[in-house]
Amino acid sequence: MSLDDVIKDLSALGGLPFYAAAMLTLLLSQQYGPFWQLVIGIVIAYAVIAGVRSVFIRDRPKPVSYRTWWQKIDAGTAVSMHAMRGTILAIVLMDVFRNIWLSTFLVALALVVSGTRFWLKKHYIADVAWGIGIGIVIGLIVLWAV
Repeated sequence: MSLDDVIKDLSALGGLPFYAAAMLTLLLSQQYGPFWQLVIGIVIAYAVIAGVRSVFIRDRPKPVSYRTWWQKIDAGTAVSMHAMRGTILAIVLMDVFRNIWLSTFLVALALVVSGTRFWLKKHYIADVAWGIGIGIVIGLIVLWAV
């Protein structure tokens, strides 16, 4: 297993399937508040991504081809959705568990996932930083609002 394979696996922790698995786990464990925080957080995150990438979009460091508008949104880069999802998930889970060691691990994991996006040439550093920053804002909004 190469270093790139490990980095791709770590990057997947910021993907939608992992986020959905976390939502399902919260729902099945009857943690309805955090479940809805993640649902609302992902809806806001996708709205932000669609809006930003509709207005400001550039090719990824390693360009991806596209045909449709949504593929263009997905193929372009402006804000890292992996960084945003990982940050939102970390913030909500930190509030659920309220444990300093787990919180430290979740923050470190969100930062590692974010860093993988730069390493894999999916995003520029600024895209990752914006993803983390917007993820923090969305995470705090859903904690406050739900």
